[in-house]
Amino acid sequence: MQEKSVEHYVAEIETDENGGFVVTNVIDSKRIEISGSKTWDDRDDNDGMRPESITVRLLANGVEVESRTVTAAEDWSWRFEDLPKFEDGKTIDYTIAEDAVEGYETTVDGYDLVNRHELIRRSLSVEKRWDDADDKDGLRPESVTVRLLADGEETGLSLVLTADSDWKGSFEDLAFYDAGREIVYTVAEDAVASYDAPEIRGDAAAGFVITNPHTPTPTPTPTPT
Repeated sequence: MQEKSVEHYVAEIETDENGGFVVTNVIDSKRIEISGSKTWDDRDDNDGMRPESITVRLLANGVEVESRTVTAAEDWSWRFEDLPKFEDGKTIDYTIAEDAVEGYETTVDGYDLVNRHELIRRSLSVEKRWDDADDKDGLRPESVTVRLLADGEETGLSLVLTADSDWKGSFEDLAFYDAGREIVYTVAEDAVASYDAPEIRGDAAAGFVITNPHTPTPTPTPTPT
């Protein structure tokens, strides 16, 4: 004797004392496991904001049943084991969720997680000032070039400042960190003929002010006649 299969049940067939058959349907007690892993989309933790651990929660039909604290020691992966596949004859819908990670946006992909961090960017302002008695000697150039340095090294970025720009400009969309350490930005100026070495004040947060001094030629004293 054979019974047509019943979804989620296993048929147990026995004979009774009269030689007949007794069919008992027992719910399938199959157990399953669920595993997943974390992907960090943050340029190898460039900004140093990746946490030491995350919390992953397992939900069965929308209700939390287990949780895991996950770290780099587990290679940011997890496994939920010995889980029932059915409840009341119906397949359980398992999903996962993650506690919010500061500075990151979480995307759930099946039982995997992707955490994306938008790199912190900054701008840096530069202003040129002249200490030359309002260009008394007429030596002020039409433009000056200001170069940007990161941790003392040339970045290849520069600004050309002119009177039309009110001798002001800015470097935009600069990385704030490198490998978790704040980048120290400074500026330098190409030499300006007939002017002394510039005085540079400020920092990346407040902006830089570059002052070029020039001592005007004294006005000759008229010779008495």
